[in-house]
Amino acid sequence: MFSALFSQVIGYLDLLKPSTLEKLGSYGDWVSWIGQALAAGLAVLMLAVGRWAPPVPAMPSLPARGLAIIVAVCLLVMRPLTGKATATVNLWQWCFILLGAGLALSLVYLVVKSVFTFSCDGDPTIRVVGFWLKQQARYVLKGQAAKLKAPYILHSLPNGELDIPQNASDFFCRTDKRADFVWQEWSVHVTRAFLVLVFWLAMAPWPLALFAGSAALTQADLKEDSRSITLPSDVLFAFDSANIRETAANSLAHAAETIRIKKISHARVEGHTDSWGDADYNLDLSRRRAKAVKDWLVDKEKLGNVTFDVVGYGKANADEKTPDKRDDPQGREKNRRVEIQLLQ
Repeated sequence: MFSALFSQVIGYLDLLKPSTLEKLGSYGDWVSWIGQALAAGLAVLMLAVGRWAPPVPAMPSLPARGLAIIVAVCLLVMRPLTGKATATVNLWQWCFILLGAGLALSLVYLVVKSVFTFSCDGDPTIRVVGFWLKQQARYVLKGQAAKLKAPYILHSLPNGELDIPQNASDFFCRTDKRADFVWQEWSVHVTRAFLVLVFWLAMAPWPLALFAGSAALTQADLKEDSRSITLPSDVLFAFDSANIRETAANSLAHAAETIRIKKISHARVEGHTDSWGDADYNLDLSRRRAKAVKDWLVDKEKLGNVTFDVVGYGKANADEKTPDKRDDPQGREKNRRVEIQLLQ
């Protein structure tokens, strides 16, 4: 159920993208570039998140600087994906996945940090607990005074009872505040490493999600295989129109580049509609849309050396029922398309 809902959300965003870009006009590319620039800038600003980072006294800048480097490397890896079509990698999908991961891991980090860090009364310094207590410290916390060896001791309260610390952190604050007096030193280092790792995992997805979402705004929307190219009609055309949107230029440019790379000399442009509406009207609309794509490729993409056949199928090939015979909105969306068959 969640997977189906997620797919629907991504589908709605893809449908909203053309109209959004049309409203933005010439600013569409600027919005995308600004979003990507902000994501890169956020990677640099992460050098200033030290107050949220776990304490590493020996290398206090390690968590923030390490995070900035991780995000910068991930942005460099993601950058080439902005030139890929949605069929190869859907950046809207990655945006939501990264946002979900960032939210979940940030909550995990807050919980983990509250469990494994503490401060003493009157001392704001944030300290880290260890995973493993020293044996003498265990005796102290269990109140086993007879087993203690100097300098581990337990004092008595005025009523004669032993003054046993509430926990390891309380014991630490009562002593001279040396972690290796309470915990095995290696276990404190393990805790710090674990906290830094969770911190990196929690913070890194946020700028990456911003980058993916901004790049998705202008991502080419088409599907390619060895012998065909499929372009969604909702990306190419407004409702009930055969006039190609200016915002479809990127998708059509990708299609033209594929035709050039494969050195195609003969192709067939096929128009398809969903099953709604009059059959004759849909047939005519599908033909006009197929011709509009062919004219764009010839006039705007300079593919006059390619022979294009134009065919409209209307709703002849529309199949919009789920396996249990219910109406399938996603099926209708897939039927509204223009296919370019690469013949030779």
